[in-house]
Amino acid sequence: MVATGDVAGARQVFDGMPDKAGMQPDIVSCNEMLKGYLKTGDHAAFDLLLKEVTGGKRRLKPNVTTYKLRMSALCAKGRSFEAEELLDVPRLNGKGVSPNFETYIMLIEALVENNAFVPALELCKECLANKWAPPFQAVKGLIQGLVKSRKVKHAKELGMAMKKAAKGDAKEEWEKVEADAFQLALAEMKA
Repeated sequence: MVATGDVAGARQVFDGMPDKAGMQPDIVSCNEMLKGYLKTGDHAAFDLLLKEVTGGKRRLKPNVTTYKLRMSALCAKGRSFEAEELLDVPRLNGKGVSPNFETYIMLIEALVENNAFVPALELCKECLANKWAPPFQAVKGLIQGLVKSRKVKHAKELGMAMKKAAKGDAKEEWEKVEADAFQLALAEMKA
């Protein structure tokens, strides 16, 4: 139901599960509801359900998807720095929930969109250390942002790291990005 946009109908089924099916919703069901609220932009309902399932009588243990959805919601509200801080919560609590590749990519994209290039660079370095190649467009935007914010050395290092991680035709694309970034840096210096 959430996939078709019927979030209200899905919530009725969700709330009726204990009485009609004799079972409590699990974290997967909760995540689907959270996804629906996020998709429709209903941040108040998202926050309320999250509080209900993780701190209320249900007390469900969040999983990596729950954390990713929380971070997505924060990013959608323009609070990418809070989302980045949340990245450490699963790792620090020692509960075995670790952020996955998708979580990092979503955060990198949100940080770049909010012109937070240094934190995005740190996450990008973590991805590369984990042998995860971030998407071309996300890193290209990060490199351009680093150049515009006069962090050319960091942009060049990232470009070189991406070229090293790339295979085949992707190496040529990174050379083009590097050349474009160099031209942008020259233009910024003249301005």
